[in-house]
Amino acid sequence: MDAAVVDTINRRDAYRIANHLDLLDWFNGILGDKTPEVGPPWFRRKASDALMSDDETQRTDRVWLVSVLAARTPDVAFDGAPADCDWDNLFSHLRSEILARRDPESPHAGTAETQRRVVV
Repeated sequence: MDAAVVDTINRRDAYRIANHLDLLDWFNGILGDKTPEVGPPWFRRKASDALMSDDETQRTDRVWLVSVLAARTPDVAFDGAPADCDWDNLFSHLRSEILARRDPESPHAGTAETQRRVVV
C-alpha cells in the first residue's frame, strides 16, 4: 500500500478515536479541566500517558489499548492492526491528537493533510 494512503488512514483513525473519547467525556460531564469533581479529561489520564510513551517495554500495552479503543469507535478502519500494520505511524498520530488537546496552541494532526488538486 502507498505510504501516503497508509498515513492518511492512520491519521483519520487516530482523529476519530480522539473525537470519540472527547464525546464520551462530554456525555459524562467532563468539560476540559474545569470539572475537578468528575475527574480529568481523557487526554490527562493514565491511559493517554501510556499512549504517549516511547518505551518499547510498554508497546504491547499500547497495542492492546489502541485495539480496544478502535474496536469501540465508529467508522474506524481497524481490523486488529492499523493500515499496513504501521503501529509507529498510528502511535505518532495519536500522540499528536493528545498533544493538540493538552496544548491547544500546538498544531493539530489534521494540519499535515494536503489537499489533492484535480487537473481536468
